[in-house]
Amino acid sequence: MIKIKIKNFKNLGSDRIVNAIGSNKYKNCLIIDFGTATTFDIIKNRKYEGGVIAPGINLSILNLNKFTALLPLLKLKANQKSYGKNTTEALNAGFLWGYEGLVNNIINKIILKSKTGYKIILTGGYAKLFKKFIKRKTEVDQDVTIKGTAKVFKELLL
Repeated sequence: MIKIKIKNFKNLGSDRIVNAIGSNKYKNCLIIDFGTATTFDIIKNRKYEGGVIAPGINLSILNLNKFTALLPLLKLKANQKSYGKNTTEALNAGFLWGYEGLVNNIINKIILKSKTGYKIILTGGYAKLFKKFIKRKTEVDQDVTIKGTAKVFKELLL
């Protein structure tokens, strides 16, 4: 049974709706989806509270390559130990450290503003890579979107 309450869902992306529904076993959770955009969806007392949308990692990498004359197309690597000694290493450090800061800062702001502790669920293409960079306890669930889609299909369309 779908337990998540979502108001104003007409103005909310279907991916974010099914992510919320797919996580409905948790009373309070924060779903971070590393997709085309990096999205943060807040579920508090099984009610969709809102979220945050930031640029996605791949989209940002592609745009830096497309709109600059000399920056290469980066294949992000998790083993960055220091700042870069060349352009590729500098880009890699910028993306890893930049998104590490972005994600941790947004998590902290959400928790501070809502005064709630959340189960933090990571999903999407870079979920496993960024799990080790997040300073709070997280869980990777690559199936949260499909779980929500299946639940909607099963309960609302059949």
